[in-house]
Amino acid sequence: MVGRDIADLFKRESRPSGENLLEIKGLTTERITGIDLSVRKGEVLGIAGLMGAGRSELAKAIVGYDRRLGGTVSMNGIPVPPDSPHAAIVAGIGFAPEDRKHEALLMFRSILDNAALCVADRTSSFGLFSRRKALDVVSPLAAKMAIKAPDLDVPVAKLSGGNQQKVVLARWLARQPMLLILDEPTRGIDIGAKAEIYRLIEELAAGGIGLILISSEMPELIGLADRVLVMAEGRITAELNRPHIDETSILRHAMPRPALQREGLAP
Repeated sequence: MVGRDIADLFKRESRPSGENLLEIKGLTTERITGIDLSVRKGEVLGIAGLMGAGRSELAKAIVGYDRRLGGTVSMNGIPVPPDSPHAAIVAGIGFAPEDRKHEALLMFRSILDNAALCVADRTSSFGLFSRRKALDVVSPLAAKMAIKAPDLDVPVAKLSGGNQQKVVLARWLARQPMLLILDEPTRGIDIGAKAEIYRLIEELAAGGIGLILISSEMPELIGLADRVLVMAEGRITAELNRPHIDETSILRHAMPRPALQREGLAP
């Protein structure tokens, strides 16, 4: 559909490491325990694991959706208050959740309304929504993302899955985050939209934005991530660095301990 082999979608360039952007120490909720990680500017950090490993729960803990029981989250050395999505946004963190229809989009509102949701300061006049200002912000991003719709007044419920995901990403591009968390960003979309999202990830990283990529697609993690953290049972079980990011290593560390014991791979 995109006129080339799927392997050609991952033509990432090696990037020099930037300074630390996100620092997490001992992050604990009801679903994850003792998470330590960092993300550098311009880095794509992959998060791998089987279903139920705690990957999405980690993302929601970082952005304040899940209640923090322990640990700290800092951006540029400044602590991010717990349990507050607003505080995370103010700190420069964006989050595109796995379930875009129920957790990210207002399905019966327009593309314009959805994409402008997090930039009220730039799309209002005297406290009232300004359509003109919103169009000034969103129109260039809709063109950049190649959102396929007759106009920006189309309800997102009428868009394909790939175009719905582009609306979510346009929202965060409007916000200009320093860190963007993408949870299964290509699930349920066609190969053409996948290729566009891969290009966007590479472009954002090249521009110095830090990214956390949570994915069940091994080729995405292997092709896009600078490092991969593997999770099992709510904990980080391994850190894999290039050129040692491969499917066998990811799967071995993603297996819960009882499964490893049955296979004779753990004491």
